[in-house]
Amino acid sequence: MKAAQLIALILCLSCQLFCISCGNKPDSRAQTPMVCVTGSDTMETLLSAWSKDFMKDKPKEPVSLTLVSTGTGINSLIERNSDMAAASREMLDSEKAEAKAKDAKLKKVMVAKDFIAVVTNSTNPINELTLEQLASVFSGRTKKWQELSPKYKGDIVLVMREPDAGSTKFFLSHLAKLEGKEVKSAPGAKVSSSNETIVDEVAKNKMAIGFVAFPYTHSECKTKTIKIKKDKTSKSTQPIASDTSYPFIRPLYFFFDANAKQEVKDFIGYCTGERGQNLAKMRGFAPPDSTGAQEI
Repeated sequence: MKAAQLIALILCLSCQLFCISCGNKPDSRAQTPMVCVTGSDTMETLLSAWSKDFMKDKPKEPVSLTLVSTGTGINSLIERNSDMAAASREMLDSEKAEAKAKDAKLKKVMVAKDFIAVVTNSTNPINELTLEQLASVFSGRTKKWQELSPKYKGDIVLVMREPDAGSTKFFLSHLAKLEGKEVKSAPGAKVSSSNETIVDEVAKNKMAIGFVAFPYTHSECKTKTIKIKKDKTSKSTQPIASDTSYPFIRPLYFFFDANAKQEVKDFIGYCTGERGQNLAKMRGFAPPDSTGAQEI
């Protein structure tokens, strides 16, 4: 966990412990104006920008960010250790059952869309891959680069997030639709703790390939973004907002309590409003289909 994330988590938990010691209400989150957000590190760049801009006008409503994974955020919300979960996937049935067991009445709102980009080392001569090739690579059936191109030789090194990460579940499930069966990551794949560590690993390993949230593919990464083709005869597509045919576009959500405190409502209103959405667009995110909250 990054130092900034650890500090944010300590601040958030400290506020909660203070409130528990000072009040008798069962939900300590209502006793502090701080909005504690936990969840997907895919949304780190976006949430950092949103929280800083939000607090310019609402300095008395601080926002604390602890961004590790979607699963971590949802669990923290259900356990009432945070106000909101930032998620790069839908809630699982098991998570919904846990929320019901803990009497956590939750809502969700789509706040943006992002793109999962497939990245290789910048020296890799391959510029595009089909969905079928990606499914074969990430399931471990294709093990060597020369099976994809005679211009490149060596063992393919897979780098990805942990199985619980929203990006992993989304990416593999979309490949599974092509396969008609579950696609599991290949045995021996390197598991990284964040999008940043995947980019770092791919940048230094000429044989590596991985997938990350698009905002992490900036020009300084020393990685290359692979264009995706539906099949061999299709036109290749890129992870950009203007290309809606790109196959790996996913919604990003906030999950929160149905009776959330006003500060949470204020922050959600900002993020889904014109100012927040303009900032999201500047950061490379696409607008949501709808900004209306739904019960889970």
